[in-house]
Order: sequence, then structure tokens, then C-alpha cells
Amino acid sequence: MTVPMNPAFRLVSITALAAWWLCSAAPLSLVPRPASAQSPGAGRASPDTIPVGEWSDDWWYPEGRVRLFGQRLSLVAGVVVNRFTDRAARETFGAWQIDPSLDLYRPEHRGLSPTISLMWTGVAGAGERAGFFAPTIGVRHQLVESDRAHPLVPFVGAGVGPYFAHTSTSGNATVFGANATAGIELFRTVRLAARYDALRRVRGHDLSMLSLDFSVRMPPTTPRRARAKMHDYVPPPGVMLDVEGHRLHLVCVGSGRPTVVFDAGLADSWVAWEPVLPSLARTTRVCAYDRAGVAWSEPGPLPRTSRQAVLELHALLERAGIEPPIVLVGHSLGGFNVRLYAAEHPAEVAGLVLVDATHEDLMSRSPAAVREQQDAAIEQLCRAAEFAERGGRLLPVVPDLPLSVASRAAWHRARCEEFRATAESADQLRRADRSLTVPLVVVTGARSVARGAGPRARRAEVIALWDTLQAELARLSPQGTRMIAPRSGHYVQRDEPEIVIDAVRQVVERVRAASNP
Repeated sequence: MTVPMNPAFRLVSITALAAWWLCSAAPLSLVPRPASAQSPGAGRASPDTIPVGEWSDDWWYPEGRVRLFGQRLSLVAGVVVNRFTDRAARETFGAWQIDPSLDLYRPEHRGLSPTISLMWTGVAGAGERAGFFAPTIGVRHQLVESDRAHPLVPFVGAGVGPYFAHTSTSGNATVFGANATAGIELFRTVRLAARYDALRRVRGHDLSMLSLDFSVRMPPTTPRRARAKMHDYVPPPGVMLDVEGHRLHLVCVGSGRPTVVFDAGLADSWVAWEPVLPSLARTTRVCAYDRAGVAWSEPGPLPRTSRQAVLELHALLERAGIEPPIVLVGHSLGGFNVRLYAAEHPAEVAGLVLVDATHEDLMSRSPAAVREQQDAAIEQLCRAAEFAERGGRLLPVVPDLPLSVASRAAWHRARCEEFRATAESADQLRRADRSLTVPLVVVTGARSVARGAGPRARRAEVIALWDTLQAELARLSPQGTRMIAPRSGHYVQRDEPEIVIDAVRQVVERVRAASNP
């Protein structure tokens, strides 16, 4: 279908498409960071950049990420069918259209987030040909945080902006319009939405458009070479060190003491800490690593309990020449590991930060339905690991890394084995000396998915229990404090990194003050 366009309309359209192509043509946004010193025995120094996002589009998992104004955003392309209505004449005519659109927002963010939408539409119906270009800004309200526990996400949104119109009978016009959207997303990939646009006075006519939008989040113009590159081997950005018969991946940046060591949540890689590492590297030396089987690290011995993680982390730090005292930071399941490390090596740990960390009594004090739900999740993840080990293709464990890393069967197996060992890890922590004397900061996400786990009928009970357990964690040390991240889900370091940065800096400053009275 050919739609006549005036020069201004053509220029704006070409500019929008060019920007879209540039965004999808190559991996974007490398965040500069200080060069780190070469780790002893590592063979080479870490690179001077931390990769924070690459295109990870494939026919079975099309998604792209870019960084804009410090935020991770996603691109959405869709196909839309519309019906146009002339409200003055009370006439509705069919108008099938193909609508390549570009939406930028944070798909994992629950609550309100800003959106930018570029709608380019060609319409033919009732003897009329028309073209519309509408750059609109607005807000999007996501009702739940998208993750494995909530694959189906409802959302609503609204936007306003100018609509540049050209019709075959009336010529050019620029009008102001508004739109409202409601829909659902499945696994952050497929979206089905209804959108209503109201335009006022296009050549004397009030028009409205009702759109049914089926879209897939993907950069559709990504060159083949960029897609193929995602399956190529990508070397680790840090160093690989031999630990207990297998190699673990360690990334260290910055300088100063005490060294801050980060341990991520269940089957998460060091990239989970990327939002906070560059800022903290200006304060002291910071190190994050991948546990055995995760990301670039090689698989380790079973079972994957917290005690095994502590043994390997202790050996890793010795191998890297990282001397105590250290400050440990643990997120979610990583909270088990750092607390057990502090219990077994108290002379080496000068402070702790727990970021929405799991309490060892969470499952034992949860309703039976929650425990049954967790058992079913473990069984599902382990079946998926077996499928991947037989050569099956699964979604990457995380979308922020190249497919050659994020789709490794070993990573799926590590996720299964870590989850399967959580009950034993909790028992190990209960048998350890859980009291602390060092500075401790407990950071809790006010909108944490973990707080809302379990059947909907028992949701309030689980939320209250999670809050109680977070308060108990803060009381483990006489120097313990608690910080609430009001706009954060479970990943506070991603949603409000400044709060995690502030918590770590507080502990580092208190450790330094104690060592230099």
C-alpha cells in the first residue's frame, strides 16, 4: 500500500527508522570502569569495560536491550489491525494496517514507568488513503513484576502527543491526540494489547482508532552477523582461577581496602551486580564472581550447598590474593553463603550487607502450600536441566549475556542443583553460629517478588512473614541496621542501585573508622 507523505512526514519517518536500525545493528552500551590490577596467577588483567547489555535475539527468544539515561530499556515491534471511526459522521470503516512501532520501557519493572512510542501507520479504507506518524510519551503501569513466578503480566498505559496526518483527499494536518492501552505480556516476549487513539479535528473530522496489537519484543532489523555473533564463544571479562579442581570466574575492579566481595542470588552471575560495581569501584576494591556452573565458571562437585559455596569462595579469594578483612554482600540465596562464610571465617569478615536476602527459616515457617509450590518449581527446573543436557534448546537463564554463555546446559544444571540444596543449606546455617558482631546492613525491597511468593490466598501471610524475617536478620548484630527500598522488587541492586551503593559505603566507612581509631 502506498501512502502519500509530505516532506516533513517523510523526514520524521526516515529519521525514526534510522534510529531504530542503529539501535538494533550492534551491541550497545559499555559502561567505563577503572582498570583493575592483574590478579596473581590469572595470566591477564580484566578488561576496562563492564558489558551491561547485548542483543540476545533468536527466533525462540527475541529480545533486545539498550541503555538510555542509565536505564535498561526494551524495544518492541508489533503488527496491528485497526478500525477507524469518524465520530462526527458516526461512521466506522475497516482499515487494516501494518504498524511498525517502537516502545521503550523497563519490562521487569512493576508499577509506573515512562514510555516512548513511535507509531507509523498506513491506512486504506472507504476510498480514503491516509498516513499517520505519532511520537507519543506516556506512562505504563505494570501490575506485577515479570519473572519466572509471574510469566503472564497485565498492564495499562496512556500517552499523549502530536499526530502528523496526511490523507489523499484532505492533504496534510497536525493534530494533538491521546491514547490508552490495556493488555497482557507473556514471558516478556509476546504482547497482546488493545489501544484506543482519539484525534481531534483532522480536516474537520474527529477520528478515533481502536487497535488490536499483537507484538513480539525484538529488534527486527538486526543484521544476521549480529545474531550469529550471539552464538559465538565470548571470553570471560574477568579471570578464571583454579579452585578445588575446577575454574571459577572472578571480576575485580577499583582499589582500596577493605575489599568488598559480592555473592549473587540463585544461579545469578556476577552481572547481577553490574549496576553498583562502577560506582563502588571509586570507593574501594570490589569483586564479584560466578559460582560453579554459573555463566563462565566450570561445574563443581555436588551437592551445591552453601557450605560448598563457602569452601570454593574462600579458596578463590586465596588464589586471587585477596587479603582480609573483607566486606561480604549477598543477594537472595547469596545471603545464606555470606552469612555462613562469616560464621566459619569470623576473623576475615569485617562487615556484611544483605540485599533482600533469604532467611533460613523462610520455608519452615511458611504455609505448606508455599513449600509445595517450591518443590514443584525445583522439579520443573531439574527437568529443564535434563532436557538441556540432552541437547534441547531452552530460554537463556538470564537475558543480559550472550547466548553462548546464558544457554549453557551447565548453567541450567547449576540452577537446579542450587535450588535443590536450599533445604540443606538452611540446615547448615542453623547449625552455625549465626550471631554477628560486625557492621551489618539489611536492605529490603518493598515490592519484592519474594515477599509475594506462594498461593494468592496466602499472599498476605507470606508478605508478613518475609518482613518479620528481614527484621530478624537486622537483629543478628548489635551493629545491624535496616534499609527499605520503596520502589524495588527483589533485585534492589537493579531497581534502586543507589540504595545498595549507600549501604555498602556505610559498612566500608564503619570498617575503616574501626581500623583507624
